[in-house]
Amino acid sequence: YVPTPYSGRVCIFLPNKAWMRSGAAPRRWLRVVPHAEFYFGPEDCNDTLMLEEPDAPAIAEVYRQATGQAERLR
Repeated sequence: YVPTPYSGRVCIFLPNKAWMRSGAAPRRWLRVVPHAEFYFGPEDCNDTLMLEEPDAPAIAEVYRQATGQAERLR
């Protein structure tokens, strides 16, 4: 699989800011999506359970912020 460049809006949701320095290397997305937006959960967010309690409400709020920004850009 070779990803192709994409100029549209892409939001990348990560468990926390530490993931920017993790082995997951999320900045690699910038090679094909140069304007990707990164959103972060709380610092103590559990990566494998980020969509479950107790982190789900915080991730949901970050998602609302991202979608609210999209509405303002229209």
